[in-house]
Amino acid sequence: MKIYRILLSLLCLLPMKTYSDSSEGPDVLPKFMNGNIESFMTWIVGHAKYPWEMYNRGIPGGVLASFTINTDGELTDVKILEYTEKILADEIVNSLAASPKWEPAYKNGKPVNFHYTVPFLFYNPNIKMRSK
Repeated sequence: MKIYRILLSLLCLLPMKTYSDSSEGPDVLPKFMNGNIESFMTWIVGHAKYPWEMYNRGIPGGVLASFTINTDGELTDVKILEYTEKILADEIVNSLAASPKWEPAYKNGKPVNFHYTVPFLFYNPNIKMRSK
């Protein structure tokens, strides 16, 4: 199946869950390429691919993923919590695995693990999404 670069729309309006290994939360959040989670979302839009057949037919799909930015700044512990299509879940796993290093979160001057849960939505904005 031919795979094309997607128009991956990230559901930034939905609540994104975060937590750290520090009970009070970090003093400094993780940084991605000198930015924050929004910088990462922009990066992943350029790396995830939407299967052409789904895109062309206007079939939307979603993936809910969690991952950890560890104390070395590596994106680890990727888990797919929910998905509508396995091919989309696999694409998010592959895209997350290709992430460059982050700057870790810090608490009291020491790096700490930081966990994200992020929703991703695949859809073709040129085709009206069907409602049930």
